[in-house]
Amino acid sequence: MTLAGREECAGLVVWHGALQDPNTPLAYRPLKRQKPSPIRAAEFRALPLATIIARLRSEAERRYQANDQRAIDIFEERGEGDLAAELRAARTKGPWRVKSTGAPRQYDLDHFVEVAELYLEAWKSGASPTQAVADHFGATRPQAAKWVERARSDELQLLTKTSRGKAGAEPGKALIRLRKGRKP
Repeated sequence: MTLAGREECAGLVVWHGALQDPNTPLAYRPLKRQKPSPIRAAEFRALPLATIIARLRSEAERRYQANDQRAIDIFEERGEGDLAAELRAARTKGPWRVKSTGAPRQYDLDHFVEVAELYLEAWKSGASPTQAVADHFGATRPQAAKWVERARSDELQLLTKTSRGKAGAEPGKALIRLRKGRKP
């Protein structure tokens, strides 16, 4: 199903095996010659849904890419190279692009130093500092706000603290030490 402009798994269909033709490719086949048994709720809870959804997304991306390539070939055969080029460029940022699943990316100290420096530079120039961070990294504003908050944390001390929701800061103790060439 297409949700928010991309293919997403929006449901799970469970059917009674006896209603299905056993000769179809998707027919229920018991493992290790076990007799069929009722499905219990605990078995549903144990399903690796994130893995299933990731595989469905990957399959949707492959399907879209194949369809796009067919369309590009048709445009080129017709002599409509401009449309083929436009579609080729759009392929890299299509709504079907699959974001990786799994653990969130871990950012190192250098990333948060760059966040702090960008934030301070934007603040001094009168721009929206959090938005400047978001724009620089191609991130959402909420993600940039989390990075700024982390840069302000007691652990990193790259920016001074402010009231929640208030922009502005000075270089924190750790950033001052880094600028002088010392370890934070």
